[in-house]
Amino acid sequence: MVRYVVALFALSVLGLAFVPFVPFARAQSWNTPGYSMQQQSAMVWREMSNCAQQAATQYKDHTPEANAKRDAARLDCLRRNHLPVTAQPFRYY
Repeated sequence: MVRYVVALFALSVLGLAFVPFVPFARAQSWNTPGYSMQQQSAMVWREMSNCAQQAATQYKDHTPEANAKRDAARLDCLRRNHLPVTAQPFRYY
């Protein structure tokens, strides 16, 4: 009986020794396998929103020149992150 307890304790200690080698958090890249299509789509939309937000903080004024620079910065960010690029934003009017 004592041998079983000692063996169980040794196995649990050995198991805890390998815990740091187990990756707990996966990378938040949208093309990482193991995510559902809905999760991947949400990640893509989030990354695209981050690109638009970064471009808006870079070029805050709404002059035609700043609008062109903002759109170029957004497209550049999308291309750098390998995301879908829309040449012209959709207009709903």
